[in-house]
Order: sequence, then structure tokens, then C-alpha cells
Amino acid sequence: MEIWIPYGATETLITLGAENLGEIVDSPQDSLAEEEIEKLRGSLAEFRDVVVCDNKPQTLEVVKRLRGTELEGKDFRIISSNPRRVESQVPELKGRVLGGGERVGLLNKKGIEFKVPRQLTEDVGRLVLSTAEPDPLFGLLDSRIALPLSFVTNVGRLAYDSRTSEDPAPFSETPSFRAVREVSEMFKNSTFVTIVPRGGRPHRLLRDASFDAVRSSFVSFSPPRARAAIIGVGGRGYDDSFSKALRLVWGCLECVREGGEILLVCECGEGLGSDALEMLVTGRIGEGGPRKDVYVQGVEEIQYLKRLKETYGVILTSALPETYAGAKLGLATARGPAEAVDKLLRKLGRTTKVNVVTRACECLVGKG
Repeated sequence: MEIWIPYGATETLITLGAENLGEIVDSPQDSLAEEEIEKLRGSLAEFRDVVVCDNKPQTLEVVKRLRGTELEGKDFRIISSNPRRVESQVPELKGRVLGGGERVGLLNKKGIEFKVPRQLTEDVGRLVLSTAEPDPLFGLLDSRIALPLSFVTNVGRLAYDSRTSEDPAPFSETPSFRAVREVSEMFKNSTFVTIVPRGGRPHRLLRDASFDAVRSSFVSFSPPRARAAIIGVGGRGYDDSFSKALRLVWGCLECVREGGEILLVCECGEGLGSDALEMLVTGRIGEGGPRKDVYVQGVEEIQYLKRLKETYGVILTSALPETYAGAKLGLATARGPAEAVDKLLRKLGRTTKVNVVTRACECLVGKG
């Protein structure tokens, strides 16, 4: 059985024998978003700014579809926290995408000051776009969470301090989600559109949606648990770094038994991806994390990595150097998918059943 799994901007081939294949968790493409994109395009006159909160392929596909006379007017601004990334993936917008600009202080309801780009404090119609995905700290990332995370300083610390448990909680409305969503209320006259992905394409466009509305739009699977699982996190936009992959894997672990083996497929072309993981592999902090009074960006990922290794055996196939993945992160590694599958089956037995998740970023996997 040949199964193609997204890997960076391409795909990688996983080959399993019929005796090994359990269930394939794969979200099919559809065209439900077509009409919703056209409706959004028709309402663009309401907005002065289009704020692009991430660089997911689905978000940028919607931005491309919105292009035309509406986005090319001289008064229309497109704002991103990473303008070069947006322009490199949407060349038609070269020279049109702005950064956030000068930062100013803005108080939330509790009197906490955040530093916010001045352009986002202006009282103008604002369309905020991002693609939804599961997350172990927030439960879900939607456009109301993505805006503060992308543009506002100290929001990571707020989210970390708001947690009530160290346990990963994908698809659960967590205290961290509620705390950061309150920050988004500071951005007046903003319309938050969250793109739900399926099959690597936009599936739904949800306008000012609730947590439950976004969650219920994800495709749900309940396969029987197997002794092993091969999990691809989703390709470009999702497996750019180990940090992103580590946060996405938690929504799919119900398909593998505790104590089982996971083959994690993620390119990690941009490396580790968070300050905390960088500090871990360079020996500046240990698996216990930094001092309790110190916040480091992504520090919760240290706990996620520890829990993952305690509960499962993990084989990683990625572009990370062996020095990082093996010696520093403590993961088994393989130079490619064929070697990784062979290592998995040699450990568990040649007749072991293996579930396969092609895009963890799009799936809600429950108990089978």
C-alpha cells in the first residue's frame, strides 16, 4: 500500500504491507468554501485593512482569491507580521504587504498594557484572516487567537500564566484560549474570519464564530487504537518547524495505544522553531524548563515533549540534524520514510497494525 503524506512543500511516500495497514485518517478535499469566498469578496467594501495572521496555504489561497480591484485600490492595506513570507508565496502582492509598524501601548480591560502595532489601533474596518488548527495550550487556534499571537507582545506569557494544567488539551476550550481571546476585543471594528481546512484546501470560512462552531467544522474520526501510528502533521505551513509539529500531534494520539510507537513525519525545514526548544538543545535549560518566574517563548513545549516521550516511543523523520533530534531531543530518528517504517516494524513485529494520519492539522481523532 502506497500512501503519500505532505512533507514541506512536497509529499513523501510511505509504503506499508496490507497486513500492516490499520486505518487511514485522511480528510478529503471539497468545494464548500467556494460560495463563502465569493460572499466575502462581495463584502470587502466594508474593510480598510486585510490582516493576514499566518502563512498557511489555505489562508494565502483565500487572499489570492480576494485579489482584484477590491484589494488593489490605493486605500486598501494588507497587513502581516511577516510581509516577506506572504509576498514570496503570493508574488502578485509584492510591494503591497505592510508590517505592523511602530508599536504603542494599549490597555486591556484588566489594565494590563500590551504593545500593539499602531496600524491595528486605528478605528477602521478590519478583516482578520487565519486558518484554524488544534493546539495543546489553546485547544484551538482561530483568527481571534491568531491576531494577538502574531502582533501583540506578552500574549504568550499571558496564555502560559492562564493555564490551569500542564496537560495538552487539543480541541478543548482552555483558560488560555479565553484569556487571549479577550485581548482580541481591543481591536475595534474587526471582523474575524477563520478558515477551516480540509484536504489541504479551504473547507469553510467562519465569520466571528464561536469555539464550538470552529471545532465542529473539523472532520472527526474514531479509528480503533493500534500499536503504532504514522502521523504527518500537514506539510508546508504546519511542519515548518519541530515546534509546530509538536503542537499538532496531540490532536491525533487517540489512534495509538499508550506505550505504542509513533512515526512522526515533519520536514522541519526551518529548524526547531521556538526559543525554549533552542535553549533545550543548546543546554541552556533542562527538561524541567526555566525558573518559574521566567517565561521563554514556547516553554510549554518542553512539557509536551517530555510527556510524549514518557507515553510513546517516537521515531522522527525530518530534516533536523541528528545532533538535535537524537542526541539533544532524545528521539529515535530515520533518514527517510522507508528506514523509519522498517525500524518501526522491527521493533513491534512484522505483522503489527499501523494507523496512518496524513494531516494532523485537519483532524479531530477521538476514541474508537
